[in-house]
Amino acid sequence: VILTGPDPGTNSGDESESDLDIEWAGGIAKNATIVFVNSKDAFGSATYAVDNDVAPVLSLTYGNCEADLGTAELNTLTSLFQQANAQGITVLAASGDEGAADCENSGAATATQGLAVDVPASIPYVTGLGGTEFSEGSGTYWSSTNDANSGSALSYIPEVSWNDTSEDKQLSATGGGKSTYFTKPSWQTGTGVPYDNARDVPDLAFAASPDHDGFLICSAGSCVNGFRMSNSDLNVIGGTSAAAPSFAAVVALLNQQTGDRQGNINPTLYALASISTDAFHDVTSGNNTVPCQSGSPDCPASGYMGYHTSTGFDLVTGWGSVDSYNLLREWPTYTPKALTQMPDGAQQLWAGADGTVWGLNINGQAYLYDSTNHDWTSGSQTLSQIAVGSSGAVWGLNSVGDIYQYDSTTKRWNVVPGNLTQIAVGADGAVWGLNSSGFIYTFNSQTQTFNQIPGVLSQIAVGFDGAVWGLNPFEQIYRFNPGTQSFEYVAGNLTQLR
Repeated sequence: VILTGPDPGTNSGDESESDLDIEWAGGIAKNATIVFVNSKDAFGSATYAVDNDVAPVLSLTYGNCEADLGTAELNTLTSLFQQANAQGITVLAASGDEGAADCENSGAATATQGLAVDVPASIPYVTGLGGTEFSEGSGTYWSSTNDANSGSALSYIPEVSWNDTSEDKQLSATGGGKSTYFTKPSWQTGTGVPYDNARDVPDLAFAASPDHDGFLICSAGSCVNGFRMSNSDLNVIGGTSAAAPSFAAVVALLNQQTGDRQGNINPTLYALASISTDAFHDVTSGNNTVPCQSGSPDCPASGYMGYHTSTGFDLVTGWGSVDSYNLLREWPTYTPKALTQMPDGAQQLWAGADGTVWGLNINGQAYLYDSTNHDWTSGSQTLSQIAVGSSGAVWGLNSVGDIYQYDSTTKRWNVVPGNLTQIAVGADGAVWGLNSSGFIYTFNSQTQTFNQIPGVLSQIAVGFDGAVWGLNPFEQIYRFNPGTQSFEYVAGNLTQLR
């Protein structure tokens, strides 16, 4: 135990929280050295741990919603955890226990302050841990007796997202959603990751329900007979505060296996989630929706706000839980590789929101990067421009302005009527272009034709979020308003858009 600053004394709530963190981290990573940094403030303890390089893994189960912290403290914490990563420290944090409404007070029954996510879990230098709940159904997953290691689980137990709000009559669900402060990190890509230009949380989720099935701890002398109290009751606890130290223990085992610190694990975590078939348990049932007060921010007509699980990544459980054995086994073998040189050399490269990469070589020949074989595949088309929104949204122009759309099923380029000198594609498949006169066109997928939009631009670009931007010949900035179907002036001047 390390005490930094004045002795904060004892608080029963904080004591049980601390006991949960210490006991479960040490229970999973047996024989690991657990250092408890004690102070009057959890972020103060974190600062001490980073500045003094106390350990290679830092677990935090305290947090606050982004709006309540404010810009100054958010910037301070961001710098702190960026420093931690630079020192090789992996930072894990709970994503919160109020579902999609992180700004609500503990114990609240209805959300009134809108959608929100928890800090430090939403900081890109931190791995955020949400919560799941066991869902055995009619299956047999538990033994009637414990084994030599005191375990009774017979196999992997199916999971749903943790949401006990209805049963508990208060907000009690895994935290998750979109940051309103942090933009999307470059590594946060993959199946299901929203094109929202926001840091999305959580990254992973572990069992968290105190109701089904909770975590047993010993706290304040509660364990008299095994885990039993003197009255034979059990001290059962849960929440995403159980998920963070549990996965922190897995990272400690990873450090032991590799013989090295990991720092920010998120880039490798997301890359591995995109290719591994057995290291992650995708949670596709459940939600983190909570009841909300009519008329309050983000509260829809249904009276419930939040998110639902889906295939791949989602804003409820992230990539889901992990198979720790397979994760540790596969982690050292995954080594990101640099792009192989394109035949004859590249002159253009475009990457889609889902990681799809196309390019043109110096002769204008189109190539698709094969991430499995780490090589370039000829697209059998000569172009002067190429634009990529995703694997299913690849377009190009040739030197005389003919328009081509790539069909990923037939692997052929199809001519589309029209003539353009610039083309831009969004992650949602939206296609925009300019002709030689600067007239603006957008592709209508129903009629399979380009329709003109009023205005004249010299450059056009489409963001991953679907926002369409342009510059006129005087370098003035315009943004397309879908409501009015027109481009509106935005104060400022730029010489280039990408």
